Amino acid sequence: MEVNGTFIRTIRRAKQLSQTQLTKGICPTEVLITVEKENTCESLDSLSAICYRLDLTISDVLENAQLRETFSLLNIVGKLCAKTRYESALTLMEKHLDLESIDDFQLLSRALYYLGITTLLGKNEKDQAFIYFKRAITLGEFQHLYTILSINGMAACFSFSGEHKRAKTYYEKALMLMEQHVPAECIECADIYYTSAKFYSTQNNYSRAYELCTMGILLTEKNHSTHMLEGLYFERGKNQENGQLRGVYTPQENYLIAEALSAINQNEQLHSQIQTHLNKQKIKTSIE
Repeated sequence: MEVNGTFIRTIRRAKQLSQTQLTKGICPTEVLITVEKENTCESLDSLSAICYRLDLTISDVLENAQLRETFSLLNIVGKLCAKTRYESALTLMEKHLDLESIDDFQLLSRALYYLGITTLLGKNEKDQAFIYFKRAITLGEFQHLYTILSINGMAACFSFSGEHKRAKTYYEKALMLMEQHVPAECIECADIYYTSAKFYSTQNNYSRAYELCTMGILLTEKNHSTHMLEGLYFERGKNQENGQLRGVYTPQENYLIAEALSAINQNEQLHSQIQTHLNKQKIKTSIE
């Protein structure tokens, strides 16, 4: 895809970062050299991580106006999903997203993933969601973030259908691919940790679920973000309590952190669930 490599170079130099420093842990330095010299980037994941490290959005550096609009739309969709507002996100895409006009396969993969996850969690239509996820997977290679997220989405479809053995296989495959290929700056990886943890919790594997929640929390906090944190803390608290596990925080402390974060992130649905859980356990809430 065409990008404004000159602008990226200007911001990088303003932040006094060398090309090696900027790309460390993200991609080979040659990728950034190509971006800055030839104004093109083949990897959406690498571009996203580079922009994140420069305090930019991908929309800031894209040259194509239609791509910028689609990215902006999907960014809004992603924020709605993070607040568990899946129906609103799906409605927004149904009104404004034109799949046939997207000619970049990584962007199309992202759009299909969001269609899949909102169809699954917003309308509980497992078969249609599975079709979206499968189409996203067939578009690209397994090292791309939204391909991996779609594998995670297929795992959720299997889990919701009671096919737990197949679900576990897909959850673990997504985790393995994410750890092998996705830059640490991709905070969307927290979604994979969260949904995988919820699955293992349903299988009474509380220690594995607790571990995955902790990994998601560390990833998100390392990137100075609150993305999915309320859900991760809440799940960690439940699994710590159910498994009688030791941790840095008590289950109750995890719940209270989750409650505060859900209010900060305006995640009304999860905030209500957390408060109901706290009330049942007669734990005084941190927010009056």
